[in-house]
Amino acid sequence: MKPASEVQLAEEVTRLMHLLRQLSEFASGYFLAKIEAARTIREWYDAVLALDYAANGKELRDTDDERVHALCRQITEVIDWIEPFFRVKLYPRSAGQQQSWKARAARDPLGKYTFRRDGAIEASVMDARLRGDRLWIGRIWADIGSCNGVPVNLRIRLHPSQIADMRSKFAQFRLVQETIMNA
Repeated sequence: MKPASEVQLAEEVTRLMHLLRQLSEFASGYFLAKIEAARTIREWYDAVLALDYAANGKELRDTDDERVHALCRQITEVIDWIEPFFRVKLYPRSAGQQQSWKARAARDPLGKYTFRRDGAIEASVMDARLRGDRLWIGRIWADIGSCNGVPVNLRIRLHPSQIADMRSKFAQFRLVQETIMNA
């Protein structure tokens, strides 16, 4: 993912809020209130995930009002642009690394959901910490349906290039966090 500028991020967050205000004229203002009341980046993101789920499901789309459908499509587009900043997809660099990751995942009760069909681990950046060459992951997105991820307690060893990628991802996320919370 190409790094976004603060201006791009601010524009997309502003666009999302504008679309939500329009939507609240025709449908419940619940999501607008929830996002506006968010005091932390986690509260904001969880409210945005719930909005995305509703915009793609019956909760908001179960109407004949084409204006609501159009707003839901636009809201989903904005969230699709923002959401990759909150996640990281890690692919094993070798068969040995993949075996090591699988052995670690097997220790967690929800470890069977750790790997996606393509062999990657898609993790929440908010729920990850890098210590040396080890990455702790607290929430993943699996191929199974989940609107807010699957909690795990996973520590995996990273290759030096993966460490550099994670440091870059964390720096980008800090920019996102500052931009959203100051918007």
